[in-house]
Amino acid sequence: MLAPKGTRLPITPRFKASGTARYSVPVGTAKAYIQGLVAHQSSAAADIRLEQAASFGRLKAYTTANASIGAELSGYTLELFVQNLWDERAQLSRFQQCGTCSQRTYIVSSTPRTIGLRAGAKF
Repeated sequence: MLAPKGTRLPITPRFKASGTARYSVPVGTAKAYIQGLVAHQSSAAADIRLEQAASFGRLKAYTTANASIGAELSGYTLELFVQNLWDERAQLSRFQQCGTCSQRTYIVSSTPRTIGLRAGAKF
């Protein structure tokens, strides 16, 4: 049997949680804010088939964070943000090219730290 009854689905961790905090304050006629987000997930199997999951290895547990600071004024918004603040290379998935032939295992990782500026207009 490739996957006995009750086998956890692949890339599904036993524990996953996230939290967001945002503080807004008026600054003159603008509405400014600072925001942070932290997300964590435990390790997970990469495949539902037990033999393949053992050859792929487990996806490692990870914790990531995002932060932003911004303001809104007269229908315009401006935000400075950092995604993946700690530059955590989270493993999102693992696979082999042919799926069953024990070739090299490829790891799909999360996007590295990204720093940017967003601007918008509401009309």
